[in-house]
Amino acid sequence: MREFISEILKNELFSIGKFHVYAYGLWIAIGILIGLSLIPYRMKKYNMKDDKIYNFILYLLIVGFGGAKLLSLLTTIPDIFSNGIIYWLTTSGFVVYGGIISGFIFALFYFKKQKKDFLFYSDILIPLIPLVQGFGRLGCLFAGCCYGKVTDSNFSITYIESSSAPLNTPLFPSQFVSSLLCFLLFFALLIIEKKKKQVKGELLFDYLILYSIGRFIIEFFRDDSLRGIFLGFSTSQWISIIVFIISLYFYKKYIKKENKIFTGGKQ
Repeated sequence: MREFISEILKNELFSIGKFHVYAYGLWIAIGILIGLSLIPYRMKKYNMKDDKIYNFILYLLIVGFGGAKLLSLLTTIPDIFSNGIIYWLTTSGFVVYGGIISGFIFALFYFKKQKKDFLFYSDILIPLIPLVQGFGRLGCLFAGCCYGKVTDSNFSITYIESSSAPLNTPLFPSQFVSSLLCFLLFFALLIIEKKKKQVKGELLFDYLILYSIGRFIIEFFRDDSLRGIFLGFSTSQWISIIVFIISLYFYKKYIKKENKIFTGGKQ
């Protein structure tokens, strides 16, 4: 079984002439398409009709991918000087937190400009974010990026073909675990939405709090030294700490008490 897994863990699935199909991009595309297909159901649940929401999502995807790439570049500045900016712009490296932060800031200003309620729209869209992330992490699994630490455990994967991960070395399957946690977070948000007397915007901060906790923990099992280690914690762990503290602050002060902030106007 482990030999079979090693055989299928490769990024390039097939080629037709000069056209190549890569697992990394395919899994991301699958996640985005599934997320988009669920938007009508989410809108119906909240009795909302807004055809322009797809325009917002298109902008959000562009900003999110751009932010993820930018943070990846910022955390690998020494390598940029060594290999050149073009090389790093054309590689598949992304840092998810860059996409989350840039997407959050963009959405905040977008809905404020449109005079619409940011928190209301966040309730509709937020559960889909970890769903898409889960498929994205499956792309990481096949591509070999974001790989885990060397392990003697039977719970491991070995790459025999990868441009990112060490070859013929048992590694902790951090990408698979990250994917599983994202899918669990997706279902957890749906359960919270269904069973609790939901406060507007609560799902947004539930997501940020739970994701930051999960990301902080999984980083201990990743070989993430490429993007920097400071005082024993990786760059993503420091970002997780900051996101957790800020999200918990707003959750307690505004979501549970007044729910006044981030509200830009009508739904």
